[in-house]
Amino acid sequence: MKTLIRAGKHPAQVLGPEAAFQRGVNGVFGANSGNLLFSNAVFRTLSVPGAELVPDSFTTERAGVDDDHVTRINDEFDNFVIPLANAFRPEFLPALNKLSSVIERLDIPVAVVGVGAQLSNGNGTEVSDLPSTLKEPVTRFVSAVLDRSAKIGVRGDFTREFLARLGFGDDHVEIIGCPSLTESAEYRVEKKAERLTRESRISFNAVPSLEVIGEVFQEHSERFPNITYVQQEYRELALLMWGQPMRGRVATAFPSGIDHPLYREDRLVFFLDPQPWQQFLSTMDFSFGNRIHGNIAALAAGTPAVVISHDSRTRELAEYHRIPTRSMPDRADEIRAEALYDNADFGPFHDAQAENFARYVRFLDANDIRHVHAAGATNAGTDATADGVDFGQGVRSLLSGDNEAIVRRLNWLWRGTESGRLPREAIYIPPFAPHSDDSYRRTLSAELDSAIKEARKKDRELAELKGSVEELSLAVQELHRWSTRRFAVIPERSLLRRGARMVRRVMKRGK
Repeated sequence: MKTLIRAGKHPAQVLGPEAAFQRGVNGVFGANSGNLLFSNAVFRTLSVPGAELVPDSFTTERAGVDDDHVTRINDEFDNFVIPLANAFRPEFLPALNKLSSVIERLDIPVAVVGVGAQLSNGNGTEVSDLPSTLKEPVTRFVSAVLDRSAKIGVRGDFTREFLARLGFGDDHVEIIGCPSLTESAEYRVEKKAERLTRESRISFNAVPSLEVIGEVFQEHSERFPNITYVQQEYRELALLMWGQPMRGRVATAFPSGIDHPLYREDRLVFFLDPQPWQQFLSTMDFSFGNRIHGNIAALAAGTPAVVISHDSRTRELAEYHRIPTRSMPDRADEIRAEALYDNADFGPFHDAQAENFARYVRFLDANDIRHVHAAGATNAGTDATADGVDFGQGVRSLLSGDNEAIVRRLNWLWRGTESGRLPREAIYIPPFAPHSDDSYRRTLSAELDSAIKEARKKDRELAELKGSVEELSLAVQELHRWSTRRFAVIPERSLLRRGARMVRRVMKRGK
């Protein structure tokens, strides 16, 4: 069984921060590192003995996909599994339409795992508030999927209701939540301390464009010296790795440049794989913020977490998994970590797991997806292999004192500068990509080589021009000496003509 999975990379593949950052315009993880949690979970769930799982590296939804590429998918794979997050939103429609175009031409089974609809904070709370522009593309996408599968898996009741209004009933729509919390029926979260103190180790997560959550962050960073902001956006990684100022909207209190105190104090971190991320969170006393997967990672690691809900995507997932939740307040002083921790009850979270797990397994079975939870399908080697992989640690700021990381980064840059292009081992190469992807890469490479040659040519011409300028300067100085000493009696007009001839000779030699 060979399965194509929509994912940035294979979970067992380790990439350096530079290669992970360099891949595409949003990094190998697709703009938000939280994507790695649910895509990795799907990989592990499908890792039955004999299975060959291949990531599509998000190439399936790019413009380079043509009929030949679709034919390759049909010929080389037995099915296509698509883990998704908040895909039913206006910003994702271009990618959704491209996926629909591919799926409509496939004759293999296609399964969608965990898709959700999103209403941003302030844009309403009801399904009726979703923009009408979603209806046609979502209907097209879901129809294409259901022509190739028994059911589509959605995040929660909000998305189920949205699809019901589009004509897709419960016989074709299954609420399964997030795959990253359905790998087991035995997640257990225990409070490590009776209460939080100033010395407690706290993990904070956030969407950095929201002012209120920024103020919450600032207030807590002042009161808790051991709080760490776990960042998840591509632009935040750019700031940590290269000192690139944050682009786009950033709340006033969040780090947007290297001058921010927390950047200088090494209280920011970005994880490129779930394993070190969850290992870090397992050492924390508490996690909170408005990143749903930032808190799911903590819960999966056994650490208490509370979600500050700010939109429909976080709310429906938290409700389905019974994760302790607090709505986004109007004022930052309404959020205090101590109260969130004290009031958090994880009993409902524990109680919901068995039923959620069973529903997920039924969804997989309904779509004829082979999985490790079936009798006799457990793959003991999967976790053992992952345990033997060194995923490194999180990415810290340039001012963290990790000189070794900075040296590696400079070396990576130099390898690209020295040859004009990065070697294959220094970048991420998709294991499966459109035919046109290779030609596209070759075209870009040729253009880059041409640009480098042209730049070097200009450098040589500039050097020659500088030499000519220096020679001209010397000639002018010599002319000045002649005019003041030896040729004082020569008429001025004749002297200027001689000087002009000398300048022309110098300039001619410089061409």
